[in-house]
Amino acid sequence: MFEQPIEVLKIPYGNTTLPGYFIKPDASNTPRKTLLCTGGYDGTCEELFFSVAGGALKRGYNVLIFDGPGQGGALVMQKLPMRADWENVVYAGG
Repeated sequence: MFEQPIEVLKIPYGNTTLPGYFIKPDASNTPRKTLLCTGGYDGTCEELFFSVAGGALKRGYNVLIFDGPGQGGALVMQKLPMRADWENVVYAGG
């Protein structure tokens, strides 16, 4: 029901996955900068659409929103605890 294409993600994380969404401002495959967005302890990735992603999409960015350990679905559904070394959650490797 959104104007923007939204792809539901299961982002690999350790032996499990993290819930997330990849949203593009339009259906084209135009290369764009992507904003990586995650909330705090008491939030969910879905609410980030309204507080952050909407504005970024209007400005032409792709947006990746997700729940990390200790947040939203990762905490409630998977019981993944918050971790202090958050840089290891978003580390791209390489």
